Amino acid sequence: MFVGFAFLPQWRPCRLVAVCRDGCFCGDFDAVLRSAGVEPLKAPYRAPNANPFIERWGRSLREECLNHLILFGLKSLRRVVHTYRALHNEHRPHPGIGNRVPRAVRTGEPAPEPVNGAIAKVHCEESLGGLLKSDRRAA
Repeated sequence: MFVGFAFLPQWRPCRLVAVCRDGCFCGDFDAVLRSAGVEPLKAPYRAPNANPFIERWGRSLREECLNHLILFGLKSLRRVVHTYRALHNEHRPHPGIGNRVPRAVRTGEPAPEPVNGAIAKVHCEESLGGLLKSDRRAA
């Protein structure tokens, strides 16, 4: 699943792409990668811990999103994955980086000031028909 993300337009070109040994990645797929100047790097057999971050991300995508939708074709799948990725990287705080949003860490934005005293107003944004929700402080 994660190989396709290397070809999203906002990503920089890469030399290597980690691919699992699933049957869907056949020799033709490797040939397409090599023709683009990308070397497929095969993950070890029966080793999901070889790339645990993408395994966990794929699980979250399935559990929070794909298991609740009926998709009709590749276009709808791409839209759903793009929406989920944007929520995951631009709105959802991650505990591993101090409860900050990855986009803010990447761009060097300062961490938001904690709210003391009165409870701040919260604005909820919904996407994919309310399936995915993102809360943020109202301005």
